[in-house]
Amino acid sequence: SVSHEGDVTIVELQGKLNFENQQDLRSHLTDLLLAGRPVVVDMNDLDFIGSSGVTNFIQTIREVSQEVGATPRFCNVSREFRKIMQAFRIDQEMIHDTRADATAGFFRAGTHERN
Repeated sequence: SVSHEGDVTIVELQGKLNFENQQDLRSHLTDLLLAGRPVVVDMNDLDFIGSSGVTNFIQTIREVSQEVGATPRFCNVSREFRKIMQAFRIDQEMIHDTRADATAGFFRAGTHERN
């Protein structure tokens, strides 16, 4: 699901993250980031992450970030998935414990910061 907190768009991943739903996630993130919106991906409600889902998720994040020139921030990432993101060299400054921390990360000294 998608919600908004001020200028930040929150994408809440729910249920399963697997190969079958990667294309929808990719197109959704691309559209949001191309529109210039800061995006936080909240992983709190993920129940299952398949091995193909992990690989495709990381690939999706990398490719979308390169295409658009902006990277979403992540919150409520499980310890196991955080280790995987570290192994794939996802910038650790983009991973936050809470949604509030991730949202606040876009704003420094009152300016909007795109990463």
